[in-house]
Amino acid sequence: QAVNSFMTLNPGLIPHTVNYKFVAPGMGKCFLLTYVNIPAKTSIPLEFKVSHFDEGKMASMFAYQNGKPVGMGHVRYARNSEHLDSSPFLCPDYIEGPDNYPTTVEMAKQAEGRMKLVLNELSKFPLDICPIESPLYPSSEVDRTCLWLRIKPVQGSVKADDGLIIALFISDFTILQVASEIYQKAKMKVASGASLHHTVWIHEANLDPTAWYLTVTECEVISFGRCRLESYIFDESKKCVMTVVQEGYMQRAPEISQYQTTFRFSTGFSENNFTNRSIMTISSSDGPHLAGSYAMDRVFGGLSASQTLGSFMALNPAKHPHTINYKYIAA
Repeated sequence: QAVNSFMTLNPGLIPHTVNYKFVAPGMGKCFLLTYVNIPAKTSIPLEFKVSHFDEGKMASMFAYQNGKPVGMGHVRYARNSEHLDSSPFLCPDYIEGPDNYPTTVEMAKQAEGRMKLVLNELSKFPLDICPIESPLYPSSEVDRTCLWLRIKPVQGSVKADDGLIIALFISDFTILQVASEIYQKAKMKVASGASLHHTVWIHEANLDPTAWYLTVTECEVISFGRCRLESYIFDESKKCVMTVVQEGYMQRAPEISQYQTTFRFSTGFSENNFTNRSIMTISSSDGPHLAGSYAMDRVFGGLSASQTLGSFMALNPAKHPHTINYKYIAA
C-alpha cells in the first residue's frame, strides 16, 4: 500500500528499490505461524504521507493508523524502466509450472486435523496458493520454501497496471515460513513472528497482475529470534522479477525457552527501536561505531554518516547502536 500510494501520486515514475520498516504493529496483525485463527480487523484505514527528494530520485513514505506511526519506507525511482537491473538468480530446475501442483483449496479437501485447519486458513487469503516445498516438506536438500501464488481472479478488482503492487504484496506473504519450519525441525516451537525490515530490488516493472508468481525463500541466519531471509520472485517464464531481503523476528514459545541449538550466527540485527542509517555491522562499544562510520564516509564520500551517528549518540548516551541504515539523498 505504501508503494501504491507513491505510484498513485506519481504515475510516471518507476520504483526500482523499496525499503520498508515496520515500526509498530497495526490493528489486525495476525500470525499464521501459531496455526491459530486470529481474526484480523482491517476496517481501520492506513494513511500514507509521501515526501520527495527529487535530486536523489527518492521518496519517503510514512504509514499511520489512528494517527499512530506503524511503518516507514523509502522508494528509489526512475522515469523509465531502463534503469532496472536484471537479476543473475536462476529458478531451481526441479520446479515445474503452477498447473502441476494442487492449490491449498484442493489440498484441504484431502487433509485432516491441524493441517486441514492451516490449509483452510491459507485459502481465505486473496491469493491462490500452490505449495511446492518447505523445510518440513522438502523436495530438495536445501532448506527453502517455494510456492506458486497469484491474486484470486475477482472480476473488477484488479487493474491492468496493478502487477507490480501485487508482486510486492506477494514478496512479504509467508516469507517467515522457512524460518519457522527451521525452528520446528530443531524441535523448537514458535509462538509468533513478525516482519521488521523489508527490502525489495525490482528487476521488471511491467508485470501481469493476474499471472502466477513463484517465491523461493531461504534463511541462512537465525540469531536470538532474528532471522535474515532471502527471497526471489519469478514469473511464469521463470525469470527473476524481484529480489527480497528481510529481517524478521521469531518469538519462541515460553515453555521451551530453555531449548538450545546451533545455527549460523550473525551480529548486527536490528531492534524495533532503530535509527535510519547506512547498513553496516558494528559492535556494542563506542569506538568502532564512529571509526566504522568514518571509514564508510571515506569510501563513499558525500554526506557524513559518522556525524549522523554521533548526533544520535550525543542525544542518547545510554543507547548502543548495532544496525545503521543511511540514505544518500544527494551528492
